[in-house]
Amino acid sequence: MKIFKATRKYEAWLRKALNVFEDDLVLKAQLLAQDPFTFLRGSFYRWMQLFPDICKKAAAAPVVLSVGDLHAANFGTWRDARDELIWGINDFDEAAYLPYTQDLIRLATSVELASETQRLSISLEKACDAILDGYRDGLEKGGESFVVDEDRDWLRKAYVKSEHQAEKYWEGLNQSPASEKEVPPEVRSMLKASLPSQGLEYRLVHRQAGIGSLGRPGLQRWRNGRANLSRWKRKH
Repeated sequence: MKIFKATRKYEAWLRKALNVFEDDLVLKAQLLAQDPFTFLRGSFYRWMQLFPDICKKAAAAPVVLSVGDLHAANFGTWRDARDELIWGINDFDEAAYLPYTQDLIRLATSVELASETQRLSISLEKACDAILDGYRDGLEKGGESFVVDEDRDWLRKAYVKSEHQAEKYWEGLNQSPASEKEVPPEVRSMLKASLPSQGLEYRLVHRQAGIGSLGRPGLQRWRNGRANLSRWKRKH
């Protein structure tokens, strides 16, 4: 199946499952043509079609709960309930049970493509070594928060935006128009169940952002802060 047919079938399925913003799909098509890294970010549906055939041995690996659409741009920082600055994966739109190798291979592929567009400057060999070392370390420790502290000041410089940039980001979100699409009751139920505290007020807005799934975030206030529930998911 060619990419054009695969995309048409995916979008047809999407329209049946969701109230799709057609303008977002037009924008997405334009963004996908920019470069290979952007294409990878926005075409996880195609990746999952091809991965089992191209990576047969890897696809037969043990299945675990996976990120799915994992790539180099899906990492960032946020404040946890103790106000500690945490670094890690911040996008779980396509989380699913998949071979554990899928996340590792997709992340390494994204690093290689990002390097080609000069968004990252690291060799594929070094990237793969770092990914495997980090994965092994996480398994051995049983998983833990990656706190950005004085010992990881390099990470703070690489990922933490300035206060001015943060305020500009939230100003843009606050000015986004309210969503005109009716939200399915089951989606509202899942959204409320995923909130960090029950009874929080939130606002659903239409925002064109990201690549893989544009628009439909919600905004809420939590513990005197703000959170972006992008594409019906929790990000706090």
